[in-house]
Amino acid sequence: METLELCAYHESGRIVKAYMHGYICEQSQLSEIDAGSGKTILNSGNDAALIQIVLQRNANPANTENTEKAILIANKLMEIFSIGTCASVYYENDKNLDADIEIIFPGQDISQLELIMSFLRKNDPTYTEEKLNQVLNSNFSLLQKADYSKPIEALVQKFMGELEFKLNRFQIEDTLKSVGFNFPEKKVNVGYSVSLTEDKQPSRTTVVDANAEVETKSSINDDVLNTVLSNFISSLNKDLSKEEISASITFLKDVFNKFG
Repeated sequence: METLELCAYHESGRIVKAYMHGYICEQSQLSEIDAGSGKTILNSGNDAALIQIVLQRNANPANTENTEKAILIANKLMEIFSIGTCASVYYENDKNLDADIEIIFPGQDISQLELIMSFLRKNDPTYTEEKLNQVLNSNFSLLQKADYSKPIEALVQKFMGELEFKLNRFQIEDTLKSVGFNFPEKKVNVGYSVSLTEDKQPSRTTVVDANAEVETKSSINDDVLNTVLSNFISSLNKDLSKEEISASITFLKDVFNKFG
């Protein structure tokens, strides 16, 4: 399987898992150089502040209620950070799972997973060192179910059909809906997003190893703004062509720039 297609399975696995957990994907782009170097930007909405706590070494939630929420979020993140590589390995091996299969994750995910596990060790009394292996087993079990694999395969096909191998939120959600994948409709939260950026130097491990850099952004970049405006314009008139949507976005941005 070629690098680009492996990257497509990697990013698609992440995206579908993120939607299962109530997050949304603002945009995702594949890498033609390294299967672990794609970039997916997830909008975590109201979870953003607690995600910062989970992924900051030695940070602690302010109270018991926040701790309980942060533990739930940490478990979500562990699944999201590990599912992409599980998906690429699963499809690269033609959906055959060998007991001795070796998993390769880009090294940055390992550091993020270690931060997540460190947080859980300190705050979750039920946490055990078997947790990560349990998550990996759960990931591979999920990949064998049509409800999960079907939307992944649809996204891969959509990715591979794009000239720049890049999808925005509208394209992603339209593709998911086309195969019957249900998720709650959410308004765009422009305050924060979780950016998962694959490490370009993957490392090898016989158990796990991961792939993403997480950063919390206080303002959306131009690509995300284009996605937000595109979704809004399309919701008003679904018959508009890409050229008409692009022209509308340019007009609105000119208005924003003029009147602040």
